[in-house]
Amino acid sequence: MATKKDSSTLIELQNLVLWALEALTRALVPLGGVLCCLDPDDLDLFGAFENNSSSPLGLLRQFRSDLSGPGRMQLLTGKECLDHVAEGAVDGCVTFCALDSAFENATCCETLLRKVAGRLRPGCRFFGICVDSASAWTSIQKEFEARQIGRSISEKWLETSLRAGGLLRLSIDQTTNSYARAAYGHEFCLGRSDDIENNLRRGYLVNFAELIRIAPQYGLVFREALNLRDLWDEFHRPLQYCEEMRSFYQRFPGQQFRPSPAVLDSAIYFSTFVIRGRC
Repeated sequence: MATKKDSSTLIELQNLVLWALEALTRALVPLGGVLCCLDPDDLDLFGAFENNSSSPLGLLRQFRSDLSGPGRMQLLTGKECLDHVAEGAVDGCVTFCALDSAFENATCCETLLRKVAGRLRPGCRFFGICVDSASAWTSIQKEFEARQIGRSISEKWLETSLRAGGLLRLSIDQTTNSYARAAYGHEFCLGRSDDIENNLRRGYLVNFAELIRIAPQYGLVFREALNLRDLWDEFHRPLQYCEEMRSFYQRFPGQQFRPSPAVLDSAIYFSTFVIRGRC
């Protein structure tokens, strides 16, 4: 059973995710720009908690209300918002769930990229946060190779091998094609380690290598993916390889809060990403 401490840590983790979304938005969307949030209005990051209803959309609306005059951001919302704007009319697209939903199959992914590419102004970005799939893909590959040589693997091998911080667990649906080399269709469940019956998030693992390969076909350039814990560290220690965000790290300190070690351990399950439209 989840303790009050665990619930508090999850809320703190949610606040860290929202902080990252705000940081990316401030960095990548120009003042007075048009931003499309591709997530549904009722998206709650990690399930509903008592007395806590924060969401990416709620944060963006608050961010917009804090601006005034020519700096006021125009915010379009909902997963269908790209269908209602003209080509080249959007200064940024942001999401927490649309990208990993799109990796259900190649058609879904191509449809999303085509829509985003068509609506973005030249040089503007598609960005957000998804489940970090690096450790998951490593585990899938090890499992695939083990089965190829006839080794017997426990049914819980993938789930237990992906547990890191103790607070969260990441498991992969073993009834689909999780052992194949396909880039799509690897369903994940993210939940509390102490509550195996309920999942906080479901989606499909994002294959960044595939994203890098196909993005240019739609006039997009994949710029970077950065683990959420590393992103937090970068605000205190900018690294040269973070080209897209380098100057931003030096001028945006972020909110005045310090995530606990448990929150930073759980932050490794998430990755920020930045994809740029061609200039």
